[in-house]
Amino acid sequence: MKLIKLLFIFLPSYAFADMDKVCTIDIQQTAATKKDWQEVYNNDCFRNNILLIKGVPHDEQSLFIARLCRFDRNVERGKNSFTCVVYGKIRDL
Repeated sequence: MKLIKLLFIFLPSYAFADMDKVCTIDIQQTAATKKDWQEVYNNDCFRNNILLIKGVPHDEQSLFIARLCRFDRNVERGKNSFTCVVYGKIRDL
């Protein structure tokens, strides 16, 4: 019983993630500077951050969403950009 009480005390501090940070990747800008968007993602984006990707046409966004986003959270799509919650590592297709 004491173990359960200890878990309730310490678990909430680990359960919350910082969702206030926005990780922005502009695909056209990374291409212009010859940077790989995956390198930018791996260095700047962390699990549960908000991800904003610009410069991706609507019909190509599905591939990025499938590889980068959590599916238990909303994905907002625009004409050339989308936002979602970062899954963590890049999924293989």
